[in-house]
Amino acid sequence: MKNNLNSFNELMDNPRIKALAKLSMWAIFFVVFFLVAKNENTGTNLNNNETNKTTTKETVTFSKMKDNLFNNSLNIKYIVRESNGEESVFEGTIDNNELTAIVETSKSLIKIKVINDKIHEVKMGENIENDQLLKLIKPSYLIPSKLFLNFDDATPVIKKEEKYKVYTYEVEESIYEVYIDELKIFKIIIQEEETTYELEYYS
Repeated sequence: MKNNLNSFNELMDNPRIKALAKLSMWAIFFVVFFLVAKNENTGTNLNNNETNKTTTKETVTFSKMKDNLFNNSLNIKYIVRESNGEESVFEGTIDNNELTAIVETSKSLIKIKVINDKIHEVKMGENIENDQLLKLIKPSYLIPSKLFLNFDDATPVIKKEEKYKVYTYEVEESIYEVYIDELKIFKIIIQEEETTYELEYYS
């Protein structure tokens, strides 16, 4: 045992062996340091990504939501209920402030376009203006940018639910309820004396 210890001491007294031992220790130190730094950096990046996601959600203002609703192409589903029990269901798209939809009522199934606040029936690829078609429905309500002109200057009452907010506007005898989540306006309900509109929007 003593001989082994003497042999070890002799090795460590060798300058070349000493230098190799120090170099090995430094190499181990730098490997450990690099691994620790890499793990901390990964954690920081994950935290930054989460923070950025949260910030993005919080910076979508109501004004920006309106701009997106007015200017983006949309898929829509509208249900219009009249006081006489008649119901019209619209399914279609809005592009460049023009609505193209299939409208189903208890009496018919038709394809329409709303262009410049006028309802047109689409037949054989032609748009035929028809003032008598869906005459109890206000065409301007069917296009978001035109709809907001009816109440945008009014002051809303804001109600916060668990997953969304409702902006309620009362203008004369009409009530407009605008439903928003963190990113977008997804529904508007209009209540009038004779008619109720339930308007849903999908990007």
